[in-house]
Amino acid sequence: MNSLTCSKELRVNGTKRRRYPLGFSFLEILLVLALFTILAALSLPSLPQISSVFNLREAARELASDLQYARMVAISQNQSSQITFISPTYYQVSRVSDGTVLKTRDFATSYPGVMISGAPVTFNSRGMTSSAANMAVSNAHGSKNISVAFSGKVAIQ
Repeated sequence: MNSLTCSKELRVNGTKRRRYPLGFSFLEILLVLALFTILAALSLPSLPQISSVFNLREAARELASDLQYARMVAISQNQSSQITFISPTYYQVSRVSDGTVLKTRDFATSYPGVMISGAPVTFNSRGMTSSAANMAVSNAHGSKNISVAFSGKVAIQ
């Protein structure tokens, strides 16, 4: 018989009394809460580092996605497009022929502490680049490299 779901009854002076109480005692609940509190306190110092690693990974994916966007715009509009790094945290995608800005991204607001370095990348109307390019996305806990092949293929390394 499980003491958590049922109890044995004992008759004393004609009244039913439970031999084993149902549920948990207040002391048992306090002990479990104390253990959870201790475990949470031990894991808190590593949370900022974990968050920083996730921010770096997400920023690299976002830059790779915007590079692919620039490539798809060049192919679909049959015009060259370019991604230009304005500052270490800010870049824009634009059409080369008339300079129209198609998309901008500011990592300072979305991913604090993440920096981007790299040269502008231009995709021609066939989605290819004139030369292979490499960009780096970095923060205090590491860096991710993004490469653009001559064929236009974007890869995070």
